[in-house]
Amino acid sequence: MASCWRQFVLGLTAFAVTGWLASAAHAESVVSNGATIDGWEIVYPANLSLVSEDTPTLTLEETGAFDSLAPLDLLFVQASYTASPTITISSETLTNNVGQLKGVKNELTSVLAGNTASPSILSTFSLTNPNNSTFSRQTIGNTYVTFRGTFNKGSNATLNNGDLVISANPVTSGIKKIFFLHNEAVPAVPLPPAVWTGLSGLLGLGLISGLRKLRQA
Repeated sequence: MASCWRQFVLGLTAFAVTGWLASAAHAESVVSNGATIDGWEIVYPANLSLVSEDTPTLTLEETGAFDSLAPLDLLFVQASYTASPTITISSETLTNNVGQLKGVKNELTSVLAGNTASPSILSTFSLTNPNNSTFSRQTIGNTYVTFRGTFNKGSNATLNNGDLVISANPVTSGIKKIFFLHNEAVPAVPLPPAVWTGLSGLLGLGLISGLRKLRQA
């Protein structure tokens, strides 16, 4: 009887430890604006929120809303020479509050490149996810990926099959790297390039200004 009881206790303990390890492996935490995680300081606009996954490299879940055609920009500022070499977006959930869209574009733009290669896209989401009913095709480049489909006003679009993986190429000496990940709405009626440049530039300046204020607070 004592032996059976001991085996039961050991089995229960092993079950509890296994469950705890599984839970710990999937631990998540909300990212505060201006927080530094895995060597990267992250700044983002009010209509975007981020959750960080407890993984060896920087991994984020992204939720945002297009309340205008201004891009939802994430600003990444290298905070240490041991910063995570990759930045992974494991899920992207977006709400369209502006009107008919024909897609979403994720694009990288360097502010300070440092002495290493500019950030680039290593891999992206798969569109074979049964939960994805919005996007049917994609175009992938070295610094961008565009998801195309019919994105109606008032609807949500979720990408979470596979990951958007960025090779951040952090520097190990000299001036540290700064870059944007733009989340851009692609309208059904294309806007002139000058308008896109203006929208992106204004928001980018706003995020950099917000970074300065966060550091002064």
